[in-house]
Amino acid sequence: MYNITSSIPQTSFSSKNVINIKLNVPEYTVSQIISNKEKPVIQNENFKIYDGICEGKGNVSILTLFSFRKNREQFFRLVTGINIFLDLKCPFLAQLYGFYIEEQNFNLIFEHLSSSLKQKIALYSYSENEKYEIIYDIMELIRTLHSNNYQILDLKPSNLFLNDNNKIKIIFQIDNLNVFKEELD
Repeated sequence: MYNITSSIPQTSFSSKNVINIKLNVPEYTVSQIISNKEKPVIQNENFKIYDGICEGKGNVSILTLFSFRKNREQFFRLVTGINIFLDLKCPFLAQLYGFYIEEQNFNLIFEHLSSSLKQKIALYSYSENEKYEIIYDIMELIRTLHSNNYQILDLKPSNLFLNDNNKIKIIFQIDNLNVFKEELD
């Protein structure tokens, strides 16, 4: 377990907003990562995903979250959600290797993701068998998460990703993953 407070200068937050939380993945340094920050593979208003190479891991995807230091509560929710994500045993979750902090950005290092499903649909004409396989994977993803008392709140092709083997993967997004255990009890 890594204390991420040590990585965040105390000047990032006012003194009343000091963060002291644990993240259950290794911290990397910028020198251990090579990435192409000029050309994101995937992007939206909250994050960008870049191709990169990580020492000891090879090809990876780097998810860069913007302005994480501005909102203590949002950052706390993020780290809490990452730890939940790490506890789930689901083959559809992209493997999270670690994190690093660079300038004002919090970066998560994932297994390599080639594109979003939305991008792939726009560029590629799927055969019937491939369509069935994707639909089956999405249904299995939902079943697996629901059996662990989680649901995805915003399931759409732009929030689903494909790895190098064309398998559906999701990445952690706390706003899209919701615990509903209390509602079931």
